[in-house]
Amino acid sequence: MRKRHIFADFAKLTILNTDKKKEIYALSAEKIINYFNGKASWEKVLSKSGNIQFELKAYLNEIKKPELKTLKDILSVSTVEIIDLENVLNKANW
Repeated sequence: MRKRHIFADFAKLTILNTDKKKEIYALSAEKIINYFNGKASWEKVLSKSGNIQFELKAYLNEIKKPELKTLKDILSVSTVEIIDLENVLNKANW
């Protein structure tokens, strides 16, 4: 699982200014959510993800939450829903 890439996508959606619903579809969503609930530094996780690290930092300043440091902190302020594809496929009776 490419956790850093998934978190980078999650961060991009978190800072996206839109009225649309924000969703990430993934296999093993539970594992991703467990990782996002961890104490890893979001800055270290995004350190190789281009400008998203700086964009997220600017967003946190904008929402007056610059003290947020961990993945769990970002998860707590995000409106992005993580949806498990296995559940979607099971409901569709594939």
